[in-house]
Amino acid sequence: MHPIAKPVTPPIDLATIIRLLDLRPLEPEGGYFARTFLSNQELEFWMGRRSTVSAIYYLVTPDSYSMLHRLQSDEIYHFYLGDPLELHEIGSSGSHKKIHLGSNLLEGQRPQAVIPAGSWQASRRVEGSFGYSLVGTTVAPGFDFRDFEMLTRSEFSRWPEDLKQQLQEFIK
Repeated sequence: MHPIAKPVTPPIDLATIIRLLDLRPLEPEGGYFARTFLSNQELEFWMGRRSTVSAIYYLVTPDSYSMLHRLQSDEIYHFYLGDPLELHEIGSSGSHKKIHLGSNLLEGQRPQAVIPAGSWQASRRVEGSFGYSLVGTTVAPGFDFRDFEMLTRSEFSRWPEDLKQQLQEFIK
């Protein structure tokens, strides 16, 4: 018997996923999302009073991707369904790490990845047969739009040339 497990879920079309999970466009970042959890517990953090943890579904389609942005909280990605997700992390030192979220461990994909607070990040679906990537993210302290920052074209222009070439499609 082959060691790779077969998918446990039959293919589901994009419109059905959006409807079943009640997903909405994620502006300005791109893709679709639904908040699935926001803790009622709040604490005082370095950025102010925040929920201790939050979670969302995040869907990347053939026409969408996650633009370069950063949070003041740690963000944990979880792979659920579809094509792999290519996730880019740019640390405060300028180091660039590319992670493939997915279920094929033998090809180097991983079902979970962590983007540390303050790191720039962007993602896109890897071309595949599903036509989407469905992931979830857990953010701690909980997500708050006051802690969200999109990378500006002006700031991006000051990045090293090699990073600009690799990541230019993730900036508007």
